[in-house]
Amino acid sequence: MSKTEDALAETESLPLVQTPSEWLQETNPPFTWLWEDKSSEQPEWRPFRRCDQKRLEAAEFLKNTEFVHVEGGRWKVNLKERLLVDSYGSDPPLKRCAVRRARWFLRPNTVSFVPYDEQVDHSIEQTYQEIIAPTGSAPVEGAEILKKVPLESGRTVALKMKYKSSKWRVSAEERATSGTSWVAYAQAALERVFQLQRGFGEVQIQAGEAEEEILGNDIGQVIILVHGIGEKMWSEEGCGLAFSSGIFRQLVHAKQLKSAGYEKRTDGSWVYPGEGTPSLKKDEVLEASWWETIHTDEMDARLQRISLPTMKQVRQIANFTVVDGIYYMHPKHQEKILEAVCKAVENAFQRFLEHHPSYQGPVVLAGHSLGGAILFHLLRSGTPKLSFTPLALFTMGSPHRALRPHQRRRAQQLLCSTGKHAVLQHFPSYGPGGLSNGALDRGRPREARRGEDSRGGTLGWDEGPSSVRAHVQGSLQLDQGRGEEAR
Repeated sequence: MSKTEDALAETESLPLVQTPSEWLQETNPPFTWLWEDKSSEQPEWRPFRRCDQKRLEAAEFLKNTEFVHVEGGRWKVNLKERLLVDSYGSDPPLKRCAVRRARWFLRPNTVSFVPYDEQVDHSIEQTYQEIIAPTGSAPVEGAEILKKVPLESGRTVALKMKYKSSKWRVSAEERATSGTSWVAYAQAALERVFQLQRGFGEVQIQAGEAEEEILGNDIGQVIILVHGIGEKMWSEEGCGLAFSSGIFRQLVHAKQLKSAGYEKRTDGSWVYPGEGTPSLKKDEVLEASWWETIHTDEMDARLQRISLPTMKQVRQIANFTVVDGIYYMHPKHQEKILEAVCKAVENAFQRFLEHHPSYQGPVVLAGHSLGGAILFHLLRSGTPKLSFTPLALFTMGSPHRALRPHQRRRAQQLLCSTGKHAVLQHFPSYGPGGLSNGALDRGRPREARRGEDSRGGTLGWDEGPSSVRAHVQGSLQLDQGRGEEAR
């Protein structure tokens, strides 16, 4: 067996250079595309969706385009600048992020992958190929080949191949460059040594990816999602609007496929049991955020000054959630919040139209908690006025449920500018997924309740896109797993 074959066959058991098992016999594992997520205090490199990996690699090979649309069309990658740009969907928009195409990765721990800069990656790969290249002579026990790649940071990548027990073993690590003096040598010895991995491994299918791939890029309708109270706190903890809208989008798309007859397999893929496949248009979900209108740096500093140091978590909830509701109840601040929500909804839709200028489909508004009450107020008062007429307003856990029946009927009439039977519907309670499909608004006039199904879901109107009707009819199935009493 040649030195190259020996090295590749032994890669899995090597202590330092790791290669995914499916690539043990491949001299060149595929490149992986990653983007730098800076949404948290500690930036993290994340792989693009599996389907986007193929698009990016094809565009890189063909050199026929500058931008590649990824993440269902909501993001795009500038191949020349190696930048990720948020096209639409997020609010606030995702900051521009670095993009890398890598084969070599630094492993600071067992779960993180840090791709090397592409020039450094190329240098490490070249050195690796030089090391494993056959020499033509029989190896001697203990024979060793060592090559180093200096880095701009002052550290060094060392690749070593050693012949031991009749087998070649390869190792690769990044360590501080040792100096000539004893002090410099000691300092280098005390610094951390990181292991390297060649090849990322198989990129797993991400949440929502399978559904969007089937639905394609044609948009059937737009759903604009407005958050409720406490968004500042939830977003800082990683479970705010950005996180919730991703789950909401995935559930909407899953409901579209189920309504069209698709079946979900245990591995997460979808299959259509009939002949051919139905033609579907994707429902797109956009975010509209307004919490920054209240939680300015000045206001948060004031709240911090007057908050007692005891029961910190309880006071944090009061400062970042209860305050939102109190502000909205104040006439002066209510006006500002209404303007902020109107602007956020308009901006979300306009950003979408910049990338879909021919879109003529319906727009649906959905508000959670206080967000639903704000949208209700916004549409009822007509001030400030939206530039479009929404097909429907859906609220989830919203205070407008407290209106008396005759007030709700009046609200129905005021909101019913599209000529549909009802454009205001309400999902009153919460389930384990955050939303619920409990009993809907039973105070609606009888004619507005036409189309309700046996589960208590509602169509909300007699006409309109079938995909919307299907979503509401199944109520997104967000209360699965709750007990009968909870329902």
